Amino acid sequence: MRVIRPVGVILSAVLLLSCSDPSAPRTPASIIVTAGADQTGAVTELLAHPVVVEVKDLDGNLVRGASVTWTVTSGGGTVSTPGSTTDGSGRAQVQWTVGSVPGQNRMRVAVDGVAPVVVTAMALAGPPAFVSIVSGNDQTGLQDLPLGDGLVVAVHDAHGNGVPNIPVSFTAGVGMVIPAINTTDVNGAAGARWTPSAAGEQTLTASASGVSGQVVFTAMVLPASAVTQLQNDTAVSGISAAGGEDRYYRITVPSNAARLNITMTGGPGDADLYVRQARLPTAAVNDCQSTSPTATEECIVLLPDAGDWYLLVNAFTAYSNLTLRASYVIGGSMVIDVSGLPQGTGSDIRIRGPNRFERHITASTVLTGLIPGTYALTTNFVTDGTSVYVPTPEMQDVNVAWDSPSNVSVVYAQSAGGLNLDIPLAYITQAVQRQDGSIPLVAGRDGLLRVFARGNAISSDVPSVRARIYHAGALVETITIPAPATTVPINHDEGTLASTWNVSLPGSLIQPGMSMLIDVDPDNDVTETDETDNHFPESGTPLALTVRAAAILHARLVPVVQSNGTQGDVTTANMDTYVTDAQALYPLPGIDVDVRAPYAFTGVLPSLYDSVWVRLLSEVNALRVAEDQQRYYYGVIKPAYSQGGTGLGYIGQRAAIGVDWTDWRALTLAHEWGHNFGRLHVDCGGPSVIDQNYPYEGGRMGHHGYDMRTNQIVNNQSHYDLMSYCRPIWSSDYTYEAVLFFRGTQAGAAGGMANTGAASSRAGASAERTLLVWGRISPEGVVLEPSFEITAQPALPRAAGPYRVTGTNAQGTRILDVPFDAYEIDHMPGVRLFAYAIPLSAMGGSAPVEIRLHGAGSGDAVRRRIPAAGAGDDVRAIRDGDRVRLQWNAERMPVLMVRDERSGEIISFARGGDAQLTTTAAEVEINMSDGVTSTVRRIPVRR
Repeated sequence: MRVIRPVGVILSAVLLLSCSDPSAPRTPASIIVTAGADQTGAVTELLAHPVVVEVKDLDGNLVRGASVTWTVTSGGGTVSTPGSTTDGSGRAQVQWTVGSVPGQNRMRVAVDGVAPVVVTAMALAGPPAFVSIVSGNDQTGLQDLPLGDGLVVAVHDAHGNGVPNIPVSFTAGVGMVIPAINTTDVNGAAGARWTPSAAGEQTLTASASGVSGQVVFTAMVLPASAVTQLQNDTAVSGISAAGGEDRYYRITVPSNAARLNITMTGGPGDADLYVRQARLPTAAVNDCQSTSPTATEECIVLLPDAGDWYLLVNAFTAYSNLTLRASYVIGGSMVIDVSGLPQGTGSDIRIRGPNRFERHITASTVLTGLIPGTYALTTNFVTDGTSVYVPTPEMQDVNVAWDSPSNVSVVYAQSAGGLNLDIPLAYITQAVQRQDGSIPLVAGRDGLLRVFARGNAISSDVPSVRARIYHAGALVETITIPAPATTVPINHDEGTLASTWNVSLPGSLIQPGMSMLIDVDPDNDVTETDETDNHFPESGTPLALTVRAAAILHARLVPVVQSNGTQGDVTTANMDTYVTDAQALYPLPGIDVDVRAPYAFTGVLPSLYDSVWVRLLSEVNALRVAEDQQRYYYGVIKPAYSQGGTGLGYIGQRAAIGVDWTDWRALTLAHEWGHNFGRLHVDCGGPSVIDQNYPYEGGRMGHHGYDMRTNQIVNNQSHYDLMSYCRPIWSSDYTYEAVLFFRGTQAGAAGGMANTGAASSRAGASAERTLLVWGRISPEGVVLEPSFEITAQPALPRAAGPYRVTGTNAQGTRILDVPFDAYEIDHMPGVRLFAYAIPLSAMGGSAPVEIRLHGAGSGDAVRRRIPAAGAGDDVRAIRDGDRVRLQWNAERMPVLMVRDERSGEIISFARGGDAQLTTTAAEVEINMSDGVTSTVRRIPVRR
């Protein structure tokens, strides 16, 4: 029997089957941030609004009862709860307190089974709380003369962060200060120049708006009578001084001087010489210094600026019977007469001479103050409408002597008609090149051959160019280069590839013994008035090229993990993004780079360069000395700020640190390696520690560059040297050649230390038991770090200097005595760092009981053995995910050298008694220093 049910009942059943039960649990599928994202707040403060999220299922329905995890991943902030549950509306929220360092904070919001979301907030510096002196304190100056260094203060919030846009008032007890009120920059720094007007110890106060305290600068101001005026080429004899005593002198240089010579002879004793233009020099800041271990010193300044030059004679030890002589020499002159051109048409004359002198002349002129020597004049064709004017002579050498003019004549004449082809210029560039091709080529590095063929009349003929390459006189390659345009150039335009015949040469062709011969129209397809001058060189004999073998640069990138947990973003997958600029800009045949295990640094880098930056740089260099002295070590940091310091590096030594910012990482590494290659800053954009010998105005390049990566000319008028702070950048010929020379003087094919003051070590030297002695010297004092016994290649100073490390044994006998000249670093005038691995065999087989650092006027520092550490549980290692928390007695062991027991790599110089390490090892190896020597223990990692 069939039962017929009411339609309404059937429909109700269908509806119940097709709709989910609203009380049934839902499965989370997405997280949506509805409030609290992208907030801004002062450091350590609770953000104004909570972070609110909604959790939804696949159908977009809100999910209640879902567990939400809130995790701060960067910035060091905190949340009100690590976990919460969505309410009846499917929402959860948390209060967020940003960290103590300005910059981006990130929080990860997660629900099981759902892709997490990241919420960001920006922490800003808090209100100003105190002022500190950055630099310029305790100077010695001269009455009515600006102090040699500017006065710089930093305004900090309560957590030590620099606070921008705060007015700072500088008030001098005597004299003038400019500006009297300045505003702090993005790093919280503000500066001024002080000209004291009275002798004696003088003070200046600096106070910041909103800060109750102030800082006080002091300066010892000498009266004018304390500086002895020198006369040109007149000796001052019989000078004597006690150890540490300073004497000041001055010589006034006229505007047409070409050279300033300053010499000291005599003795016995050790006197050092420092020279500076317009201000009193110091050992840290000067334009020239000479610090031999005797009283015989010399400083030579080419093309000195007109005005007063000040000399400091410092008694490193007592000296007597010293003779001082300062002399300037008036330069020669060149009178250039140009004739034969229509009125309003300029000549095109290029002059090159000693000390990278370069000038472009477009009319008759007189050049004065020239350094004697040979000057090469190259005169190019010029056009006036459809007429071509040919100069006579096209090339000439002019000898310039002291105090006498040299006369030069250039006569232009209109071309008589008929086409003639020649090649006045051809060269190979690998990054930058002068027109005369005088920058040596690097063997094995690709290059671009540029041929500057031309015609003496306007013509539509487009001849090809043939290049023949020889090795040791034997022809190895013949290349035909098609014409780059539809007409023959009258004159070359070095700023565009379109006006020259160009061909890329592989590095296999660029080898020592290389020569080349270039021909335009080699098959005589073009009718010419003269077929004999189509060669380069014009003689028809192949031109010998200077090709130098250079070592591959070996580098190691070090991911730095700061105490706030941030780790520099460098891996084997992205390491090439760091070195791409260095490979293009420097004379390197190649770069061998690897990535080291992460290094845990006890500290967080502020946006201002300070002692924390210096300490990290010192530790990265200590890693290098302990592990691989032939590599350039580069610590990669992830800053907690968005604006501020980007990098810091040794000058002439193989260690630097820099940011991981995507747009800055390659440029920063190249710049800091420039310092490692011995380069100072170039004066553009306001850097410190300026290279006074940089030859081009405003930090610009003197010659066009070439980027092999993009096959593009780098224009010298729109680009600046990479050692400046201006943008865009390339390597000038000055920097490129200086780096080539610096690396060429290094010992060993693997790139051993530089000859000038670098640590003495060589590739392949046997490792042995050594004592790592390291520290730093600054105007604020000296720091001698605890020493560690390690197995490493010995690394000793190559030359003596004003500083000294000594050590004595238990009987009081001196068993260690190492004089040295510590390395300078960029951005931090007067701060010097050192690290040496001294063989224990040189100390009789065991370390001293006391080590003393003599800071040469900055004070001494002493390390003595303290009672040995006790049982192994004095150091505890506790696992926390992929990190290990290390705890120990910092009073007995201020610094621990921690190694990964599997790889042997140093993973931290841990400080302060509590440090976080990034390692998955089951054990860590602890090298525990008693201040002078050390013992090694393995510590199990507990959970």
